[in-house]
Amino acid sequence: MMIETVLQKNMRENSYHLMKFPQYFLVIELMAHWQKFRAIPDETKKLFRYIKDVGRGYENKIQEEVIDGGTISDKKENFHLVPMDYSRLMSLAQHQVSNEEHLRIILDFICSAQLLHLSIIDFMESIRPGLQELVLDDFESTKINLKEEFEESWYQWIIRTLFYHPGQDISVDIAGMHLDKGFITLNWRATAPGLQVMNVITGEMSHVDIPEGYVLIQAGLQFDYLTGIKALPHRVINSKIVIKIARCCLVAFCDINGLPQYDKAKFGRTHTIKFLDYIKWSRSELLKRF
Repeated sequence: MMIETVLQKNMRENSYHLMKFPQYFLVIELMAHWQKFRAIPDETKKLFRYIKDVGRGYENKIQEEVIDGGTISDKKENFHLVPMDYSRLMSLAQHQVSNEEHLRIILDFICSAQLLHLSIIDFMESIRPGLQELVLDDFESTKINLKEEFEESWYQWIIRTLFYHPGQDISVDIAGMHLDKGFITLNWRATAPGLQVMNVITGEMSHVDIPEGYVLIQAGLQFDYLTGIKALPHRVINSKIVIKIARCCLVAFCDINGLPQYDKAKFGRTHTIKFLDYIKWSRSELLKRF
C-alpha cells in the first residue's frame, strides 16, 4: 500500500494544497513587469486585445455583471498569456509599437511570462506523480497517463495577470464564487488579501493566506472528473485595502486538452452553480455536465 503524501492528503480533504514554488523570483518579476505594462497608454495596450474565441490577450473590464440575480463586480484589467501565442505578441509589438520605451516594457513583460511558463511546466512535472496516484481507474479500465496529457497540453496553459480596480462597492465580491473548469489552478500571493475558499465537506467559508514564496494548488472541475475529488469553490471578497489601493495578482490555469470540459453552453457559468449542492453531487451528476 502506498503511503499518502501531504499533497495527496490535502487535495483529498481540502481540494487545495500550499507548497513552496521553486523559482518564485519569476513570479515577482512578472508581477513587476505587469505593473509597468498597465502604465502604458490604453491605445497601445489595446493592440493586444483579448481574442474571445481562443481565450488569450489583454482586456479591461469596467462594468459590473449580474449573473443569476447576483452582482459580480469583476471590474479588472487582465492579460491571458499562452505559450503558443508568444511569437504573435512579439511580432505585433515589434511591428506596431513605435515608442521605444513602451516596446521595451512590452517585450520584457512577454519574456518574463515565457520564463515563468517554463518554470510552471517543471513544477507541474514535479507534482505529477502524486497527482497521478489520485486518478480513478474507471477510464476504459485504465488510468489516464498524466505525463502524456501534460506533454500534449502545456502549450495552452494560461498565465493570467490581474489588476482589480480600486474604488469598488465594498459589499460586492470583486470575484464572485465560482469553480475553475480546468485540471489544476496555480495561485500566488496577491498584493492584498481577499481569497476565500469553501470547505468541500462542511460548506463553510474561510480565508486563505498564501505566504510569500508559496503557491496554492487548486482543484478544478477536470480534477473532479479524473479523481472524484471536488473542485474548489472560491471567491475574492472586497475590503478597505482593495478599495483604496486595488489588488494585483497572478494565476495559472493548467487544463488537460484531451479531457472533456464542463459544458458551459448548456449549464451556464460556474458562478451559477449552487455550491452547497455541488459538494454533494454524485459522480454521475458531475459527468452529465461534461
